[in-house]
Amino acid sequence: MAIRGVGKKERWFGGDEKRFLWTWFGLILLFFSISSSKLIPYIAPVFLPVARLFGHLFRRYEERLEKRETGNFVPLRYRWPGIFQAALFMAAPFVPLFLRERAVAWENWWPWIIAPIVIQGVLIFLPNRVRMKSGRGWFAAIYLLFAMFVLSLTPPVARYLAPYKSAYPLSQAIRHHVPADAMLYQYGMSLYGIDFYTHRRTPIVDDIGEVRYGSEQLPAAERERFFLTSDAFFRLVHATSGIYCATENDEKLERLKKETPGLRVLWHNDAYSLMQLSRS
Repeated sequence: MAIRGVGKKERWFGGDEKRFLWTWFGLILLFFSISSSKLIPYIAPVFLPVARLFGHLFRRYEERLEKRETGNFVPLRYRWPGIFQAALFMAAPFVPLFLRERAVAWENWWPWIIAPIVIQGVLIFLPNRVRMKSGRGWFAAIYLLFAMFVLSLTPPVARYLAPYKSAYPLSQAIRHHVPADAMLYQYGMSLYGIDFYTHRRTPIVDDIGEVRYGSEQLPAAERERFFLTSDAFFRLVHATSGIYCATENDEKLERLKKETPGLRVLWHNDAYSLMQLSRS
């Protein structure tokens, strides 16, 4: 049931329908914000209530302007939320410059963020100018500019996150360095993207996590081959030469170096390493 306001006086939700929409939106957002598992489809159901709520806000915006007979000019008191939002979006691309970990250099970063910053600057004044000129079209201007803003964010976000959030760079290295018929092990991690990009099934060592239940339903021989403990994996390494392995650049990599003196790094970036393991 939708959460109802306390008392008889109408709250800012403004009616049962909007209470229901806010509850629909809020519970999904809260639940999956708290959850440790976050996938894109999880957030999809919030867009229906958000679209309905914003449609209501835009309609009220038009009605209030018409009642006040302000003509085609939109007073600043109605535009300041948009200006404030644009200022936040203009500031956000600068954040990676000041992070303690994985900060980026200004000379390598500014060409990627200039487009979204300019678009947000245009958003501050262009929709209002369109309304003053024609009396309509301001919403279409906002819609098109924001769509351009989202598209312009894709290159800098991909450039910043891909090296340590995406399996794609590692998968490209696997395609280049690991023979197609060789088995590749993921030590202490489980990146689904590796299997997707390389079209190969990769055994997982230790980090079984959310697939544990499914792995326990497999035949014993298949489970032992594709879901290994560290002890079983190192026994395999000591008995076999030339095993290919990918892992994260943290204590997992240090343990691999300690357990397998014959480790040879084939490729690495700031987040992941690809190596070939041998017993000596």
